[in-house]
Amino acid sequence: MPKRYHKNDEIEDMKVSLERADPARTAVEPVDPLLSIGVFARRSRLSMKALRLYDRLGLLTPADVDPDSGYRRYRESQLTTARLVVMLRRMNMPLTQVAEVVAAPGSAGAERLAVYWLSAYDGVAWWVSSQGLTVAGSPREIYFTDFVLAGPSDEVCDVALPIR
Repeated sequence: MPKRYHKNDEIEDMKVSLERADPARTAVEPVDPLLSIGVFARRSRLSMKALRLYDRLGLLTPADVDPDSGYRRYRESQLTTARLVVMLRRMNMPLTQVAEVVAAPGSAGAERLAVYWLSAYDGVAWWVSSQGLTVAGSPREIYFTDFVLAGPSDEVCDVALPIR
């Protein structure tokens, strides 16, 4: 009786053929793949110009730089840091302070962020008093859209400070 081929047999045959033709094609993908600067820029919402600046400042250095072309590649795991940088910059945090928050170990980064928020609040309080106004209540958050539906560049929340 002739052997019957099933779909799985065909797939195995193709795998064997590929291994014979090019063993590198069947290699397992790296767990933390390298991304080109363009792909990394799109996924992190940072421009390539900003990535080059952050590299020069030592804030977000590429995982690999080609010595001949200078072409930068980043690890996928660096996206977390890049997105943190984006969020901190959207809060108008200066790059020196962003670098301190990013480099701080453990909860020290959160503490540095809290210090920044307090200084920002003090700045607003100073402006209110310099305008001859007074704070009329506690600050409150105003939501402009749903967090679940919001994209990385959407404004979702603002803080309102009632003044008179």
